[in-house]
Amino acid sequence: MLLKKYLKAVALTAITCALLGCGTLFSRLDNRSAGDIYPGLQQDGAFLGLTGTSETYNPSGAATILCYLTVVCVPITLLSVPVDATIDTVLLPIDLINTAEPEPHNR
Repeated sequence: MLLKKYLKAVALTAITCALLGCGTLFSRLDNRSAGDIYPGLQQDGAFLGLTGTSETYNPSGAATILCYLTVVCVPITLLSVPVDATIDTVLLPIDLINTAEPEPHNR
Protein backbone atom coordinates (compact mmCIF):
# COMPACT_ATOMS: atom_id res chain seq x y z
CA MET A 1 0.00 0.00 0.00
CA LEU A 2 2.86 2.39 0.82
CA LEU A 3 4.52 1.54 -2.48
CA LYS A 4 1.36 2.47 -4.39
CA LYS A 5 1.23 5.92 -2.74
CA TYR A 6 4.94 6.39 -3.39
CA LEU A 7 4.53 5.55 -7.10
CA LYS A 8 1.61 7.98 -7.41
CA ALA A 9 3.68 10.74 -5.82
CA VAL A 10 6.63 10.02 -8.10
CA ALA A 11 4.41 9.99 -11.19
CA LEU A 12 2.73 13.27 -10.22
CA THR A 13 6.09 14.89 -9.53
CA ALA A 14 7.49 13.69 -12.86
CA ILE A 15 4.50 15.03 -14.81
CA THR A 16 4.68 18.38 -13.01
CA CYS A 17 8.41 18.73 -13.66
CA ALA A 18 7.92 17.84 -17.31
CA LEU A 19 5.33 20.58 -17.73
CA LEU A 20 7.27 23.31 -15.94
CA GLY A 21 9.60 25.43 -18.03
CA CYS A 22 7.50 24.99 -21.15
CA GLY A 23 7.70 28.69 -22.09
CA THR A 24 11.47 28.55 -22.31
CA LEU A 25 11.36 25.28 -24.20
CA PHE A 26 8.85 26.54 -26.79
CA SER A 27 10.58 29.88 -27.28
CA ARG A 28 14.05 28.43 -27.78
CA LEU A 29 13.17 25.44 -29.97
CA ASP A 30 12.27 27.25 -33.18
CA ASN A 31 14.81 30.11 -32.96
CA ARG A 32 12.14 32.79 -32.55
CA SER A 33 14.11 33.99 -29.53
CA ALA A 34 17.28 34.88 -31.45
CA GLY A 35 18.39 38.23 -30.07
CA ASP A 36 15.70 38.46 -27.38
CA ILE A 37 16.18 38.74 -23.64
CA TYR A 38 14.05 36.51 -21.36
CA PRO A 39 12.22 34.73 -24.19
CA GLY A 40 10.66 32.17 -21.82
CA LEU A 41 8.81 34.87 -19.93
CA GLN A 42 7.73 36.46 -23.19
CA GLN A 43 6.35 33.10 -24.31
CA ASP A 44 4.49 32.69 -21.00
CA GLY A 45 2.94 36.11 -21.50
CA ALA A 46 1.83 35.10 -24.98
CA PHE A 47 0.28 31.88 -23.65
CA LEU A 48 -1.66 33.92 -21.09
CA GLY A 49 -2.83 36.41 -23.72
CA LEU A 50 -0.78 39.33 -22.44
CA THR A 51 0.81 40.19 -25.80
CA GLY A 52 -0.62 41.52 -29.01
CA THR A 53 -1.45 39.36 -31.99
CA SER A 54 1.45 40.73 -34.02
CA GLU A 55 4.06 39.81 -31.42
CA THR A 56 6.77 37.25 -32.20
CA TYR A 57 5.77 34.83 -29.45
CA ASN A 58 2.02 34.87 -30.05
CA PRO A 59 0.88 31.26 -30.51
CA SER A 60 -1.52 30.35 -33.26
CA GLY A 61 -5.23 30.73 -32.62
CA ALA A 62 -5.75 26.96 -32.47
CA ALA A 63 -3.04 26.59 -29.84
CA THR A 64 -4.57 29.34 -27.73
CA ILE A 65 -8.05 27.84 -27.94
CA LEU A 66 -6.71 24.38 -27.08
CA CYS A 67 -4.78 25.89 -24.17
CA TYR A 68 -7.87 27.49 -22.67
CA LEU A 69 -10.08 24.46 -23.30
CA THR A 70 -7.74 22.33 -21.23
CA VAL A 71 -8.35 23.87 -17.86
CA VAL A 72 -4.86 23.10 -16.57
CA CYS A 73 -3.04 25.24 -19.15
CA VAL A 74 -3.32 28.57 -17.34
CA PRO A 75 -2.31 27.25 -13.87
CA ILE A 76 0.59 25.29 -15.38
CA THR A 77 1.77 28.40 -17.22
CA LEU A 78 1.54 30.44 -14.01
CA LEU A 79 3.51 27.77 -12.15
CA SER A 80 6.02 27.75 -14.99
CA VAL A 81 6.83 31.48 -14.72
CA PRO A 82 9.40 31.15 -11.86
CA VAL A 83 11.06 28.20 -13.58
CA ASP A 84 11.22 30.07 -16.89
CA ALA A 85 12.61 33.15 -15.14
CA THR A 86 15.33 31.05 -13.52
CA ILE A 87 16.29 29.30 -16.76
CA ASP A 88 16.27 32.60 -18.67
CA THR A 89 18.47 34.20 -16.00
CA VAL A 90 20.97 31.35 -16.24
CA LEU A 91 20.98 31.68 -20.04
CA LEU A 92 21.14 35.50 -19.96
CA PRO A 93 24.87 35.69 -20.89
CA ILE A 94 24.21 33.60 -24.00
CA ASP A 95 21.23 35.79 -24.92
CA LEU A 96 23.32 38.95 -24.48
CA ILE A 97 26.06 37.54 -26.73
CA ASN A 98 23.45 36.65 -29.36
CA THR A 99 21.99 40.15 -29.12
CA ALA A 100 25.39 41.81 -29.55
CA GLU A 101 26.40 39.77 -32.60
CA PRO A 102 25.02 41.01 -35.90
CA GLU A 103 23.07 38.45 -37.90
CA PRO A 104 24.88 37.18 -41.01
CA HIS A 105 23.31 38.28 -44.26
CA ASN A 106 22.82 35.81 -47.07
CA ARG A 107 24.14 37.11 -50.35
